[in-house]
Amino acid sequence: MTREEDKRMNIRTTFRFTLPNGKGVKAEAGRKVTGTMRLIQVKDLVLIETAESVKARSGNFYVILLSRVISELGKEGMLNQKIIERIFCMRSIIR
Repeated sequence: MTREEDKRMNIRTTFRFTLPNGKGVKAEAGRKVTGTMRLIQVKDLVLIETAESVKARSGNFYVILLSRVISELGKEGMLNQKIIERIFCMRSIIR
């Protein structure tokens, strides 16, 4: 295996991130919340584009996208679209 092939084999597919306030997520008030997300796949885009809620309101695209790629978020047990919507709502209230 060449060095270039070895580099291609070690592509990261998951990434850690931090929400600075933790608003809208199960956490201690005002604490940072960490999470993990994966790279988006073509099948994610296809499913999102065909979703009725995205056709009705284009703003739902990002909510559905994040609910598909975020695999872990703070102390949340199961991550779904409602939790992502809550984060977006809290962010707009804070501004």
